[in-house]
Amino acid sequence: MHLRGIHLVTDNLEDSANFYAQTLGLKEIERESDIVALQGKDISGLLLFLKDADVDEGLDHISFTVENLDNIVQKLEDADVDVRLKNYDDGTRVAHFEGPENVTIGLATADLLDTSGGEETEIRIYRFVLKTDDVEDSIQFYTQVLGLKEIEGFSYEDNEDYVGLQAGNIIIVLLSTGWFESEGFDRIDFEVDNLYNTVQKLEAADVDVDLGEVNEHGWCWGFFGGPDNVKIGLVGLEQTILDEETDSQDGNTERPSIVEKVRFWEEQDRINQELIPRVIRQNELLTQHIAEHDNLQQILSDTMQKALSEQAQQYESALDTAQKQLNETHEQITQKALSEQVENLRQEARQTRNRLTAIAAGSAIIAITALIVAVLA
Repeated sequence: MHLRGIHLVTDNLEDSANFYAQTLGLKEIERESDIVALQGKDISGLLLFLKDADVDEGLDHISFTVENLDNIVQKLEDADVDVRLKNYDDGTRVAHFEGPENVTIGLATADLLDTSGGEETEIRIYRFVLKTDDVEDSIQFYTQVLGLKEIEGFSYEDNEDYVGLQAGNIIIVLLSTGWFESEGFDRIDFEVDNLYNTVQKLEAADVDVDLGEVNEHGWCWGFFGGPDNVKIGLVGLEQTILDEETDSQDGNTERPSIVEKVRFWEEQDRINQELIPRVIRQNELLTQHIAEHDNLQQILSDTMQKALSEQAQQYESALDTAQKQLNETHEQITQKALSEQVENLRQEARQTRNRLTAIAAGSAIIAITALIVAVLA
């Protein structure tokens, strides 16, 4: 079984299709009046449906391609799951049912879209994230009923709130608490060959991308809001952010395994889960403070003045310290200069004394010589 596609509902089919194709780089492979099919690397697919009155925007359903539909349908019925079957003229059979957290799931005996041929894309659907109230029950459903395999070593620090399931070339992540306020669906993650180019395209389209830190393998994550309130994640090599001219896949960079590639995201998710409640609590306290104080403007003014006064005192203290250091340095330089001058004077005095001594000695010799000459005369 492999994940065949993620199906999203949109208010504006044209705008959403242009975003995923032109900005993110998926390849459009089929278009009708109410549907656009896009393909990424490794035949990962994204289908956009025009919204009608009975369907909310965002996630519609996820679908899988299976080899033996009857066996899975039997398991679903044994689990008291209501399955809706549909047969197509070409012999393809499709089953739809409600999975955990009210996520609609489709199973097909073959791909309904022709994904053969065409140019290679630089982006593929890498991971699909679902939120669940009961991780264990969801694991049982996706592994025992649907037959997906749990990825060993995926959980962060043995935390059972993080579970990865292998669905062909795509990972399905089960979370007990996601980043975003939605039931079931949390976000879609894409892996891109050149993170720099993709981020540049997003920023050119006025999309704010929140880039995270870089992990030990050089992989970097970015998150942003896509069309129809769909949350999207990007993962790529950090080298393409630093230097788009550098080929990071020259054979010297070892591509990490699935577990290694998701480590950083797990750490980021853990940090955000710790940070978000604190931010919410701070906002609650601020709101309460505003409600309890009518003189908030005066309080803010006093606080600002106090902060500016403290900064001024710190500046004056730093200035005094710098002035003292400057004076000490000047004094040291002056003393050194004076010492050098005294030494020079001493040397000159010694040289003068030596010259005078030599002159005196010469004069004495001349006087003695004159005396001897006078005596002899």
